[in-house]
Amino acid sequence: MTGSFGVKMRNCAVLFDFDGTLSDTLQLVIRSFRYAAGLWRSDLTDEMFTKNFGMNEPGILRKIVPDHAEEALKAYLKYYAEHLNESVLFPGIPKCLHELKQAGCTVVLLTGKCRESAEISLNYFGLKDLFDACYYGDSSITLKTRVMQKALLDLKIDPLKTLYIGDAASDAVAACQTGIPMIGVTWGHTETEEKLRKNGAAHVFSSVPDLHNFLKEQWLPGFNIQMENSRLV
Repeated sequence: MTGSFGVKMRNCAVLFDFDGTLSDTLQLVIRSFRYAAGLWRSDLTDEMFTKNFGMNEPGILRKIVPDHAEEALKAYLKYYAEHLNESVLFPGIPKCLHELKQAGCTVVLLTGKCRESAEISLNYFGLKDLFDACYYGDSSITLKTRVMQKALLDLKIDPLKTLYIGDAASDAVAACQTGIPMIGVTWGHTETEEKLRKNGAAHVFSSVPDLHNFLKEQWLPGFNIQMENSRLV
């Protein structure tokens, strides 16, 4: 069975970020941080959290409220879970994930979230069964390079038959350091196309259908994407 992509995958993988890529949860994440850390601090700004994105929630909270990080994480997770119904998946995401999996591609979640918040999200949106593996954020570093390297080793996949799809410039940097071609997305309004390309994104898409068509028509038939900044024409 080849699925709607019309070609049986050959030891390839697509790694997805979560916040701002699969779901519009970025603002909820920031509000959850502000609520949790705000129980102990009143001088918070969004940038205090966003500059550390890529690091998981326990790591970020240890930086912001070091003496109350464990309690703050509990408050964060409670607030996040209670307000997740205010967020949605970007249109077309479930179909894209399902068709990649049906075609035999290894579909991986590789997120800066900690395990607990990732599982809350996957269970709420009904995505858990669409991922073959999940990798979570590091508590000490913002770049996902080390986690990407672990995923490649664990899954025994060729980096040149792998894509990382994310919305942040730091995602592009980490993917390039790992040797994985990176696809930037702007539908979450996290970064500009220019910034994503400047940091190493090979292609940038502003809608899920455009990404879906690219995967089906250009990448999957021959994995013909270059590790360089190149505009899709």
